[in-house]
Amino acid sequence: MRALTWNGVNDLTVERVPDPQIINRQDAIVKVRLSSVCGSDLHLIGGYMPAIAIDRFPERLAMTAEHVGCETIDYTQTDVSGELLERSGGRGPDVCIEAVGMEAHTDGPVNLYDKAKQQLRLESDRPSALREAIYYCRKGGSVFCLGVFGGLIDKFPMGARGKVQTS
Repeated sequence: MRALTWNGVNDLTVERVPDPQIINRQDAIVKVRLSSVCGSDLHLIGGYMPAIAIDRFPERLAMTAEHVGCETIDYTQTDVSGELLERSGGRGPDVCIEAVGMEAHTDGPVNLYDKAKQQLRLESDRPSALREAIYYCRKGGSVFCLGVFGGLIDKFPMGARGKVQTS
């Protein structure tokens, strides 16, 4: 059979490889007629595309750098928007993953704005991390929301179930 094989940066070739074998009862062989390179593997073609973790706690940033191998940004020490634009050649990240959810934290006017909306019962969660993921992601990029939300964000039902009162 033929397979697309990676030999190095900018070096992909289609080669003949041995046919797969069924070894265990749970194995299956699937015939693929057409394929492409997954977006998460594009770095294999064009070079280095780093994963960047953003947080404010030094111990979590250090743990992420050591165990995951990510680059890190401390958002209390750095202009995150400017840093992400610089690291991505001015276009913004291709993919942003929000993994904080309703417990997101931020400083400044945005924090006061969200707290006021919570006090007025206009929203139940703190959407700053999700909002920033949407702002920072490049046009046409992907934003993934893995964080847990319990209710409304700017009247958008991130975690609400059933019918939502809007007035």
